[in-house]
Amino acid sequence: MLQAQGISKHFMGIQALCDVSIEVLGGEILGVIGPNGAGKTTLFNVLTGLFFPDTGTLTLQGRQITRLKPHRRVKLGMARTFQNLEIFRDMSVLENVMVGGHIRLKAGYWCSMLSTSGKRCEERLLKEEAFALLELLGIADKAPQPAVSLSYGNQRRVEIARALISKPAIIFLDEPAAGMNPRETQELSGLIARLKSSLQLTVVIIEHDMNLIMDICNRIVVMTEGKVLMSGTPNQIRSDQRVLDAYLGGDIL
Repeated sequence: MLQAQGISKHFMGIQALCDVSIEVLGGEILGVIGPNGAGKTTLFNVLTGLFFPDTGTLTLQGRQITRLKPHRRVKLGMARTFQNLEIFRDMSVLENVMVGGHIRLKAGYWCSMLSTSGKRCEERLLKEEAFALLELLGIADKAPQPAVSLSYGNQRRVEIARALISKPAIIFLDEPAAGMNPRETQELSGLIARLKSSLQLTVVIIEHDMNLIMDICNRIVVMTEGKVLMSGTPNQIRSDQRVLDAYLGGDIL
């Protein structure tokens, strides 16, 4: 599905990524873990086009995307969420989700300005798709509410729905359980697994909650100091001494 080869990235003389190579297989849930400052979010930003790498190449389903802008990658089947919630405060839950689907609409500027029948039809279908996603995520009853009135966990679901409405083949989730209580985290774990199965998604996830990572991931990539320390199955990661050492004796595992 996705291959990153020899990716490096510097910021003001600081090397955030150093010769990182990873593969993401179609249909898997791949976890990316590591201490704070390991380069995980920088890697996500490079993979999704917010940053271009200094060196290295990226391919998505065999297509070169190293220098493609984020919106171009979205059109090719890539979506993401962010570590910090990005909710449109003046929009309803439904409207927040619909925003993520406008990149797929074909009506141009004048059709939008004149509100042609074709434009209205596209908007109606988009609204139906957004509502269906909210049903899938269990918050359809909150569709008309202001998004900011929802609990933190449900705002996370809105953000995931907004990413999913672009109909991605691969989705990147940056610490989706951050700020959640144990019950919400457990529900999120089951939700990600269901979404992956029902929508035939490939999922890449950064997360500090090791219970979630070990529960849902097929493979895990461990990063430290901007490099890949190792990758393997949850059982391999759990028992590897290098990983335990990187996590200060393994308390996090």
